[in-house]
Amino acid sequence: MTCRLNRATEFSRLAGSSGMTLRYVYVLAALLTAIGVSIFLYKWQVLGFPVTDKQKTPIWTIETAIRFDSGPGSIKANLQIPTLTPGFRMLHEYNVSKGFGFSLNYVSGGREAQWAVRRSDGSQTLYYRRVVYEDAGSDQSDTTPPFPPPPVINEPFKTAVDVIVSVVREHSADAASFTAELLRLANDPSPRRKR
Repeated sequence: MTCRLNRATEFSRLAGSSGMTLRYVYVLAALLTAIGVSIFLYKWQVLGFPVTDKQKTPIWTIETAIRFDSGPGSIKANLQIPTLTPGFRMLHEYNVSKGFGFSLNYVSGGREAQWAVRRSDGSQTLYYRRVVYEDAGSDQSDTTPPFPPPPVINEPFKTAVDVIVSVVREHSADAASFTAELLRLANDPSPRRKR
């Protein structure tokens, strides 16, 4: 009699726990279904993907391969990537590089893909791919930020800055040579005085 009682209580205990497990399965299935429907609606409404086979949205795959022969030592390769293409939106972005670390950095003038490895030798190939689609609703205006206003400098620093800028401007032709001359002047231990 005790054997039957123990089996009956064990069966009811297992049945109760499996009912709870079954409830978790239903909740998980409902959650995954909601996520799937949300992704579908986002791609349909926001990204404008076609729903029927009669609708078509052309996509373009833009690929580049960087091939080079490396000597022994560390390597850092940079690729400039445009951030804004008027009338298009990015769908996916991929990179393939065996043994290289990869990062996307925001630099002046756009984005930059950077591959780096501590030690490498021989022929190397780095791949970058971007998938884009046409979107008439994307912003086609220029997104270049406005030039910042000049800083407010009070006297006597304003006079000193004006003198330094005029001296450096006389010895430079463009922004790069202006910067080089300014750095040279700032690091000169015995600056020349102009009379």
